[in-house]
Amino acid sequence: MELSWPIRPVQLRDKDTLLKSQGICPVYQEKTYNPNMPSPILRGEIRLLTIFIPVLNEEGSLHELFIDLEKLRLKLSEHSTQLEVLIHDNCSTDSSWKLISNWARTRNFVTAKRFNRNIGYQQSLTLSFRYAKGDAIVVYQSDRQDPLDLVLEMHDLWLRGSNCILGIANNRAEGVSEKFGRYFFVFLLKRSSDLKLKNWFTDFYLLDRTLYSQFASLPLANQFIRGRIIEYFQIDHFINYSRLPRLSGKSKFNFSRKYALALDALLLHGTKIIRRLTVTAVGFSITAAFVGVLFSCRFLVTQDLTLFVITFCVSLIIVLISFITGLLGIILEYLIRSHQNLHSYERRENGLELMISECIEKEDL
Repeated sequence: MELSWPIRPVQLRDKDTLLKSQGICPVYQEKTYNPNMPSPILRGEIRLLTIFIPVLNEEGSLHELFIDLEKLRLKLSEHSTQLEVLIHDNCSTDSSWKLISNWARTRNFVTAKRFNRNIGYQQSLTLSFRYAKGDAIVVYQSDRQDPLDLVLEMHDLWLRGSNCILGIANNRAEGVSEKFGRYFFVFLLKRSSDLKLKNWFTDFYLLDRTLYSQFASLPLANQFIRGRIIEYFQIDHFINYSRLPRLSGKSKFNFSRKYALALDALLLHGTKIIRRLTVTAVGFSITAAFVGVLFSCRFLVTQDLTLFVITFCVSLIIVLISFITGLLGIILEYLIRSHQNLHSYERRENGLELMISECIEKEDL
């Protein structure tokens, strides 16, 4: 039976076209998701899927991760999709880089970069959008808590026309304090921003090149990529899964880093709280005026000096609260606009190469 052609366009992936495509966003035709369309094997035409993996002191999980990636590469090749593995080592102090470099030197589909300092997860992730060469990118964590087999499901949805596919971890192996902190952060983000957070997702997702290439010019500092995905892109699919417990090592995302990330998220997207503070300030002003008029009328009738003093004090307190609330809203507005201007798309850092101490990269994929 003859297979129907997918809506997803493909590109020939030989050495010349691959090198020409670096840093260039290909123009894709308009498409819609078709759930009834099979995932055909297109002979002679090859897509490239990048999987980005940040690493920080994960020597205990890397061996199994490499085995899983080899299996994933074979499965993707059955669908005429090549795999590019992009690894960023955030200056690990254990033997992680030694394991990565030994593995990468014998695989022409692996690009590994080691930074001379720990630049942070969000910064490393932002850089991946500049270095990735694939027609789509999958963000995956080196702790192996997310099932790597779901990449095949994301890939299948991508072939059928989906551009943005997010993983939703319904069950997590985490403590009570971690769960409370995460719920509290999502609650604050929902209440203080205009982000439509019906389902909050993990850092396990697929983005088409037409989407992730838009992040290539982002500055590195103080980013919150998941918020930008929700804000700028239409979500095509959510994939629900159970997050596995850690089999080795421990999380490097301590309280201070979680706090810094939450602050960046609120400063980047927390515009709704300013409007609420403004409305609150106006409400207090109206209340103060109403109370002042009401008790002034009663004072004219009763001539009670005590009542007049109480009225004056209450009105003054309400006016002060209104002033402080309005001033707080103005200060937050200034901070958020300064933060957004600082992290606009036009601003870029210089000297990125200075942060990379070692790089293993192959031209042929």
